[in-house]
Order: sequence, then structure tokens, then C-alpha cells
Amino acid sequence: MFHRLFLSSVVAGTLSLSLSASSIENLAEELVKLRAEVERLHEDVDTEKESFKMKFKSLQMQKTELEANIRREETRIQNLKLNLDKAKEENTKRVEDSQNLQPLALETIEDLKGTLRQTLPFKVKERESAIKDLESLILSNAIAPESALNKIWSFIEDEISLTKTNTIHKQTIHIDGEDKLVDVAKIGMMMLFFKTNEDKTGYLKPDRSGYSYAKNEDEEKLILNLFDSIKKGIRTGYFQIPNKLNTGRNH
Repeated sequence: MFHRLFLSSVVAGTLSLSLSASSIENLAEELVKLRAEVERLHEDVDTEKESFKMKFKSLQMQKTELEANIRREETRIQNLKLNLDKAKEENTKRVEDSQNLQPLALETIEDLKGTLRQTLPFKVKERESAIKDLESLILSNAIAPESALNKIWSFIEDEISLTKTNTIHKQTIHIDGEDKLVDVAKIGMMMLFFKTNEDKTGYLKPDRSGYSYAKNEDEEKLILNLFDSIKKGIRTGYFQIPNKLNTGRNH
């Protein structure tokens, strides 16, 4: 009887030790898996951090370029104002005979023509036509030089207002060898984007040598979102757009 009890105790102890060893082995395997998962998550976090840093750096560069372009536009506006101030000053110095103001008005118009050639190609025909019509009126003596100078100032004010607004208009552009009537979104007088009736999007090339379609799906989405925001009249907030700054170089 005693031998049987002793044998049973030995067997039970052996089984218990076997089960404990098996459990420890399973726990060790689980621990290895958990460590591997933690390492993978660390790698994912590091990857996301690096991606965020790159995006932030890119946005900072775009911000710097935009600020530089804004400063250039502000300088252009200031020059326009200086031209008008110059015209007013010379107006007081010239002979009272109003006809002596005609050369000054024509000189100012020539300056404006040069300015138009250097700005964003937005409604170029309409803007050039307005200044040419005024020139014709002056040359034909159909308008007094004083009135001509007032109209020139109104034209300059319109040019200044273009630099302060983001708007959408219909405009014909030349792309891929053909003229297309498209919607154009004007960002001040710095950038120009377009959208066709088929919802194809694109932009004026930074060197203003022509137009280009969006290079990838991301650019296309950003441009479509820009059109949607302007149409909804959204005036404040953060807008991400492709960086296609007008460099100010001639065609």
C-alpha cells in the first residue's frame, strides 16, 4: 500500500514538473513575439517621424518662397504707386497748357505696357485692350490729358486689386498644341491653376513658358480642392496647393 502511494506521488510530481516546463517554454515564445512586435512598432514610429520632418521641411521651403514672392509683388505695387506720384509731381511742374500733359500720359502708358508683359498672364487681352483703348483716345485728342491721367490711375488701382484676390474665371489657354476654354484659379498675381470641363487640372509653369497638366494624383487633388474652396468663398484657413510660383521671367 505504502509503495503504491509513494509511486503515485512520484508520478504526480513528475507530471507537474513537465507541465511547468512546458508553460515556461510557451511564455518564452510569447515574450519573443512581443519583443519582435515592439521593435516593429518602434521602426514604424521612427519612419513616421522622418516622414513628418520631411513634410514639415518642404512646407517651410514653400512658405519662404511664397513670402519672397509676396515681397516682389509688394515692390511692384510700390513702383506703380511711385510712377503715379511721379506723374502727379510732373503735372504740377509743367506748363499750365493741358496739352503738355499728353506726353506724360503716353509715357505712363508705355510703362504700364511693360509691366503687363511681366505679370501673370491673367486676362491679358482684356487688360492690354483697356490700356490700348486709352492710348488711342489720348492720341486722337478724344480725351483731355487730365482725364487720361485719372483713367490711368483707375487702371493702376485695378492692377493692384488683382494682387489681393483669389478668384476663378473663364479663360482660353494654349496647351498641347490647342486652345482650350478652361476655368482658371488666380492666386493673387503669383500663381495660376486651371481645370477643364473634363476635370483635368494643371497650372501655369513657374517660368511662364506655357501650361502643364498635373503630374500626379496628389497634385490633381490639391488643385481640385483649391477650386472648390474658392467657389465656396472660403477666405481664411490653411490651404495646401502645389508650389508653382511665378518667377517673374518673361515668356
